[in-house]
Amino acid sequence: MKKPLDFVASALRATGAEVQLSHQLLRYLGRMGEPLFLAQPPTGYPDVAASWTSPDMLLTRMNFATDLIANRIPGARLRLEALGDKDSFVRLIAPDALSTATRSALGETEGSQAIALLMAAPEFQRR
Repeated sequence: MKKPLDFVASALRATGAEVQLSHQLLRYLGRMGEPLFLAQPPTGYPDVAASWTSPDMLLTRMNFATDLIANRIPGARLRLEALGDKDSFVRLIAPDALSTATRSALGETEGSQAIALLMAAPEFQRR
């Protein structure tokens, strides 16, 4: 599973968001469990998926994806029309690896919500 910083960076890259560092982005990283430059041990944050998979942290990732797609995060702006449709986003993030459950959930969503759902899906969460 991606560490929070990896998740945020890959979400920003995949959506082509224009980014300026903001308190809200840093707050999201902290809520996901990886506040920037604040690891207590000298070895840094854990590199084990179990460290990043609590229900609260997963919900925070989903909220981040939804807020990012809706342009509600100061310092991160994206153009939805530049993303294309959900099928083009699927080809970008997981061309051969969407599970049946994810495909089923995507069939029930449209537009920007489908893009947010894809970023919250297990296929996007994997390293």
